[in-house]
Amino acid sequence: MKTEITTKELEEAMNAVLKQARKMEESDEPEERRHGFGMESALTALAIYLDL
Repeated sequence: MKTEITTKELEEAMNAVLKQARKMEESDEPEERRHGFGMESALTALAIYLDL
């Protein structure tokens, strides 16, 4: 298991999660939409924290 990742790898992973979150936000299911918005908010906070 890798113990370190590059900034590029982290950004790619975060973009993949963001893409999925945005798909969830378009769902007809209210709970899935809420989860999508929550994921996006968490990623935004993480990006700010990591200064990305």
